Amino acid sequence: MNILTAPRSRHALLGAALAATVLFLVAPSPAWSAWEWIGGGKIQAVKAMSPGTVVVAEDGGRVRLVEDYGVLSTPLQTGDGRNLHGMCVLGAQNAWVVGGMGGGCETQVPDDLVDGIILHTADGGAGWTELPNPNLPLERMQFEDVYFTDTMHGVVAGWQHGRVGGGAPRCDVFSINRISSIFVTFDGGATWQVAGRHEAPDSWYTAVDFRNATEGWASRTWTGLGNQDALYGTLDGGVTWTGVPTPVAEGLYDVKATGPLSCVAVGESGTILLTSDGGASWATPTTGVSSLLRGVDFSGTLGFAVGSGGTILRSTDYGVSWGTVASGIATGLRDVSVLSSTEVWAGGEHGALLYSTDGGDSWTVVSQPTTSSTFLDVAATGSGAFAVGYYETALRSDDLGDTWQSVSGFTGHLRTVEFPTATLGWAGGGISGVAHLFRTTDGGLNWDEPAVGDPRNLRDIGFRSPTQGWTVGHVQSDYFTRVRRTTDGGTAWKDATDISMAWGQAGLFVNDLTGFVAGERPPEYGARGRIWRTTDGGTSWTLVHNETAHQNMRYVDMAATDSGTIFAAGLAWIVPPLRAVVLRSTDGGANWHTVYDAEGFSANCLATRGDELWLGCSHGRIVYSADAGDTWSVENSPTTESIEGIALSPDESMAYAVGEEGIRLVQSFGAVDAPDAPLPGTGALAVTAWPNPSSRASWIRVRGAAGEGCVVDIHDVRGRRVHSRSIPGERETFDLRWDGAEGAGVYFVRVTDRSGQVATTKITVLDR
Repeated sequence: MNILTAPRSRHALLGAALAATVLFLVAPSPAWSAWEWIGGGKIQAVKAMSPGTVVVAEDGGRVRLVEDYGVLSTPLQTGDGRNLHGMCVLGAQNAWVVGGMGGGCETQVPDDLVDGIILHTADGGAGWTELPNPNLPLERMQFEDVYFTDTMHGVVAGWQHGRVGGGAPRCDVFSINRISSIFVTFDGGATWQVAGRHEAPDSWYTAVDFRNATEGWASRTWTGLGNQDALYGTLDGGVTWTGVPTPVAEGLYDVKATGPLSCVAVGESGTILLTSDGGASWATPTTGVSSLLRGVDFSGTLGFAVGSGGTILRSTDYGVSWGTVASGIATGLRDVSVLSSTEVWAGGEHGALLYSTDGGDSWTVVSQPTTSSTFLDVAATGSGAFAVGYYETALRSDDLGDTWQSVSGFTGHLRTVEFPTATLGWAGGGISGVAHLFRTTDGGLNWDEPAVGDPRNLRDIGFRSPTQGWTVGHVQSDYFTRVRRTTDGGTAWKDATDISMAWGQAGLFVNDLTGFVAGERPPEYGARGRIWRTTDGGTSWTLVHNETAHQNMRYVDMAATDSGTIFAAGLAWIVPPLRAVVLRSTDGGANWHTVYDAEGFSANCLATRGDELWLGCSHGRIVYSADAGDTWSVENSPTTESIEGIALSPDESMAYAVGEEGIRLVQSFGAVDAPDAPLPGTGALAVTAWPNPSSRASWIRVRGAAGEGCVVDIHDVRGRRVHSRSIPGERETFDLRWDGAEGAGVYFVRVTDRSGQVATTKITVLDR
């Protein structure tokens, strides 16, 4: 049996694969080296394997095995961070995923990330091998889809975003010719040959599908720069491809081979095409929707097409006619997999994954797409976190980030959130020159909107204490920034003197009199990064930093360490390349020095703990300093989406990050205040737990796992396994958090490493 088909019992075979993040939170040392994935991103490909079991490929190099209709979710680590766009699963052992960097056009992205990726597993996801890249060294190309009819014979389809010099891609040119290609292999990917190659205005291959070893189809789309062939067919296993004229001018995004010379293709504006004679004639069924359709699949007569806005279309007659069914979500869907006449799975943006067990009549969401928004900020509360973003979006967690609930009642884009105490919180933003400032006194359950009388959109909120706070705001069309202050916890707000010719993005007051605003001068006036300081509580402001090293700079966040050192984080924008910059001042803001300057990604947010700093950046990067900015290291996170907010919990045991595509990450530093529980033996596998008994979450410490790591299983008194986790063997000691959500009782922890050593302990969970 194999993990791609066998539910639950295959976790012991995962090797270095990690288990579902909702079960445990890893706290390695140093503290900031492993983020847990708790939502968001794009699910690009979905393959239903057996009832209740599905494999999905996501952005960020993630492949996930979801079992028991979402009860268990196991990442199958690919070892690569590029976005995955297409997937093919063949039997129980073999699977292929392909991708790139979601466009691969940014000159600042390293070539090894821009290049397309083709990965193959022959052991059900336990290990992955990167196959030779067929297009190099001709172009920087990403791959959109893959199909193998057997382990030796397959095709991949991809495209390149223009050429400059030796083939490097570029983002700042739109009307360019793209190279789009199909490659075929007959030796398992060891060698490839070009099967189709096109150079045309802004067009690319999107999908491939085969009915058998010889007959297949490929779709291609474009962005309105010319009417290209949108569909191709092959009758020789993909060696040659012939353009097939279609009766529509829209681009096509997915194609499904449904029978001899038959296929169904879907694309823009709700387009569905159906042929049963190889393209000699076409039916264009009426769909009644104008959504962009990105995925289609069939099982016998039953077929589904999915697309933007949560659109799901169903056909019960091989695609001749279609009707809409309610998905229950507004999140864009990108792929669909029909397992049988009753079970169907679909996935898409913001981590949306849903299934139907009644042939599409009703749908259940597995990964709740609580937002279709980008999160712009996150604040840690007493027992969890609060995140805000575009389109009036707010999420609240009361269980250290394990689960999140939507919070309603807001207006406009929410750009910033701050919790001075566990119960007192502020959120703000605005749109179209109308500021909104909201307040909660119950930890985020309920919010009101005190009248603040400010037309500037709020960009930042900060509090030194429950009573001492400030806001920073501006409207993009107005060239001045307004700072407002409160000394009574927000009952009254007073305007400080406006800062002219400024777009303020972030503020920081270190005492009653001394404060800073970081931002930029408008592009019409130089687009240079600026930092202003007041030493009289905001009555007057002085320019204390005028960026000269880089053009188009914008400072977006500020923070101070316990020792009084002040930092500002910024980015270069408008004109590539992207840049991340951190400034430091050790003399109260009079002088500033660059302590971090990197090209290739932008800096978006800054968080401090003691003299430690964390910089959230684009492309999923988190940059870390343990010594107040003297030295820095780039830490990995399980995403390629931009990280827009980082927050540390008050007790310094948890951290949260949010950003584009609704991503939510959580990190555990371990039970900071817990005693270092003794472990038996020297060099042998051992496990202990604390607090024990416990009426809340327990920490489990594992030490001495040999070889490639270990597997942690938790059973109840009847022997039923309630949780399981596979851990890589990169560190000697692991701290894991178990929430004990199964309820009061006695539970047994069993740890097994790769050498066969076993260690056990017992946890007693009390009534809560």
